[in-house]
Amino acid sequence: MPEEGKLYVMRVSSRQPFVGTLERTVAVSAQWPMFSPDGRNLAFAAASSTARSVTFFDQTTGSLQPVFDLSPYVASTTIISDWQ
Repeated sequence: MPEEGKLYVMRVSSRQPFVGTLERTVAVSAQWPMFSPDGRNLAFAAASSTARSVTFFDQTTGSLQPVFDLSPYVASTTIISDWQ
């Protein structure tokens, strides 16, 4: 069962039936995940006890990079819907 506050990165080899291999676990509270068009980055709204931001997760390096501070905005209205 997934734990709260964790991002699980898996390599999926089959969807029917589901077969996947866990590649890494990242400690981050993430909401509204969206992949970049090239599939390299995963963008999501990240939240901690002190900050909220749009954050990129680079699948190649495993790094997290906050790119936009969401603190000035109401949390319920900050939904990532697409990359356009």
